[in-house]
Amino acid sequence: DVEAEMLAATVLNELAGPSTDDQLQERLLTLLGFDAIELIAQLLPLRAALLESVSRIMAHASATRSGGSGGSGVGSHGPSSHGCAVTLTSQAAKASEKARRKEAQRVAREAK
Repeated sequence: DVEAEMLAATVLNELAGPSTDDQLQERLLTLLGFDAIELIAQLLPLRAALLESVSRIMAHASATRSGGSGGSGVGSHGPSSHGCAVTLTSQAAKASEKARRKEAQRVAREAK
């Protein structure tokens, strides 16, 4: 669901923003509503750890895409750029990609 993906990205951006915990709590309450108050209460103390985890995941994904080790030691090329980026794939997009791969395999088998 695109709406859920946008909401998740917005929440991550809010967590990564310069807001104080009180400001963040207010923004998340406005964004998610009072039904999510327990979730917000759990997120706030874990803010730094969540951001560190996202940062490591993004660094790993970037290194994997570029074929590197993700380190900044010998063999790295140029300065690394750091930022917060999130790629979310909906269930529909995953199903569509799976169907596309199956079709490609079927066509390849028929071509033999």
